[in-house]
Amino acid sequence: MHNDAKIYIANIWKLYFIKIARAAMFMMPIITLFFQERGLSMTEIMLLQSIFSVTIVLLEIPSGYLADLFERKTSIILAIIFAALGDFIYAFAYGFWSMLLAELVLALASSFMSGAYSALLYDSLKIAGKESEHKKYASRIFAMSKVSEALAAVSGAALAVAWSMASTFFLSAFLIILTLPLALSIKEPPRDKISRHSNHLKELVAIIKFAIHSNKRIKWLIIYGSTLSASTLVAVWMLQPYFKVIQIPVTYFGILWATLNLSGAFFALFAPILEEKLGLRKTLLLLASLPTIAHIVLANFNSIWVLVFIFFYFGAHGLSVPILQDYVNREIDSSKRASVLSVYSLFSRSAFVLLSPLVGYFADIYDLQTAFLASAIIFGTLTFISLPFLFKSQRE
Repeated sequence: MHNDAKIYIANIWKLYFIKIARAAMFMMPIITLFFQERGLSMTEIMLLQSIFSVTIVLLEIPSGYLADLFERKTSIILAIIFAALGDFIYAFAYGFWSMLLAELVLALASSFMSGAYSALLYDSLKIAGKESEHKKYASRIFAMSKVSEALAAVSGAALAVAWSMASTFFLSAFLIILTLPLALSIKEPPRDKISRHSNHLKELVAIIKFAIHSNKRIKWLIIYGSTLSASTLVAVWMLQPYFKVIQIPVTYFGILWATLNLSGAFFALFAPILEEKLGLRKTLLLLASLPTIAHIVLANFNSIWVLVFIFFYFGAHGLSVPILQDYVNREIDSSKRASVLSVYSLFSRSAFVLLSPLVGYFADIYDLQTAFLASAIIFGTLTFISLPFLFKSQRE
């Protein structure tokens, strides 16, 4: 173990608090209703989220590369500042264009956080001789973030009803900015860095080629993980209108959202045990099946009992994040870790960008049930097609 291991282990709890604070998005249980109240249609909501994702697509790899070139700590500091600013803008936003500005700022926050955060976590554990425990720590962080989101959902929905929907954005902005001193105190782990005198465009192209071509395991893992992530993310944006269809009062949205996120936390903590019991292949097959089954059920039934199947989305998400992150990290060298993780995130966002407006179109032109059926066909097909290739790459 490195002599200063305790210093780098301290990074872990700081990262915990940053993740917990950002996960406390008090607006989430009423976010779709907020959009509709401020004049957006379902197509515009999905388009707005697609533009958000396109922006991340454009920024994801450059921001990850900058984190590898300079410091992951600096990227996290910038992410915190942009996250607070984006939430603050949203509180005053009306109509599509002002909301677009807020989304663009939040996209900057997301792109600076994603690769740098995961890379800093893994390398802090590695320098402390604990990289073999990465999956456990990633599961805990995910679980804690879901507990935070659950608690924020209950208080956020109550705040929206008692005060205003906009007030939830103010509270989220205030909470994340409180973590700025923690980010400033992070100790950057020693590692090999990309030379600042390199041909950066050539280096960047080489990293992208490594992720989507040279390393077949990462390539098929990216394709599989991207469609799985997009499948659950699209569903999240349709759940609140579905709650209204089955006549659940808005007052209960926070409690329901909290319960769903707590289930995600439970599944995340259970992820290492599940993979150990089932093995990686059966686990990946299960993860692909859960959201597809949920899409099919919600496409065919409008009933309160269907809420049981909504847990499938949160189960798939909670299990997949620590398992897939650990899988990818084991394939990457520290010098380009943030960049490759950003490529992974980029493809996840790209899948959402390309397919979510289509799902939103079906919801507007037809109904929510048709949109859920379209999701089952689109995402189920893509996820299951990628599985045989991913299994084959594991044998090579």
